[in-house]
Amino acid sequence: MKAGAKALGLLDKLIIVGFDGDMANLKAIKAGEITATARQQPYVMGQSAVEVLKKVFAGKTDFAKEVLIPGEMIDKTNVDKFLQ
Repeated sequence: MKAGAKALGLLDKLIIVGFDGDMANLKAIKAGEITATARQQPYVMGQSAVEVLKKVFAGKTDFAKEVLIPGEMIDKTNVDKFLQ
């Protein structure tokens, strides 16, 4: 998307948002080439899954059937934190 927008001279007219907060997206945000990226929190996802598994292995059934893990929005205001 970014390359196409750049080639058409539309980079400054579009809001481009990536997904998963990979290094290429972070660098593009820093360079002003894209607006933001949404990032999942795999550590929190794994931690939550382990907590449920511990209950399952213990024979318990009192765990949430659905666990929502909030994502993070990364943009020019906080990209430096994620580039470290």
